[in-house]
Amino acid sequence: MVRQILRLVASIHISGIGSESGNGKGNMDFFSDTLFALSVFVGFTFVVGFFVLMYLWARKQKGAAIVFGMLMQMILPDPKVQHTIEMVTEAKQEKSGQEDINQDGNETGDVD
Repeated sequence: MVRQILRLVASIHISGIGSESGNGKGNMDFFSDTLFALSVFVGFTFVVGFFVLMYLWARKQKGAAIVFGMLMQMILPDPKVQHTIEMVTEAKQEKSGQEDINQDGNETGDVD
């Protein structure tokens, strides 16, 4: 029963009987829908293939992969930029604070 309904729906869609305009563009709609689905798949496959290629080149330390990575790092925004800035600032303050303490001679860090 379900198979018969699916066959009927598929034959209506492919033959163009169910098209709104009634001028036989049903096959063209099916073709364009199929072409769109295939183009999405092919595009996704190319993107994944490019990422795999960059990964392999980066493992071999090729210059093109390193340059591409540097360009992407410059162009794409860092979502945690505020957090990164705060961590770098705190690290610099801690380092300068430790240097001040060592210069004063109050604490040398040696335990006797």
